[in-house]
Amino acid sequence: EEARQLLANVAIGGLDGHTRFHLAESFAMAGDTARALQLFRDAVDTNFYPHDFIARVTPFVEPVRHMSEFTEILAMAARKVAAFAR
Repeated sequence: EEARQLLANVAIGGLDGHTRFHLAESFAMAGDTARALQLFRDAVDTNFYPHDFIARVTPFVEPVRHMSEFTEILAMAARKVAAFAR
């Protein structure tokens, strides 16, 4: 609960996708999954989409990994990786 309270005061305006991604991990681990999912989506939308890292490596997404919205975010990241590879 203390982590959630501290994170509630973090201003996210102007943050790049990479920073938003790591902040999303913090929100996920603190139990604020709604804010985490929004930040994960924002990160991918702002061109931070390391699909393999998100899908396979980082343990900090575990609180949202089972959620359908997170699955959609992963699919969006995969599409962006594929488009970049072309």
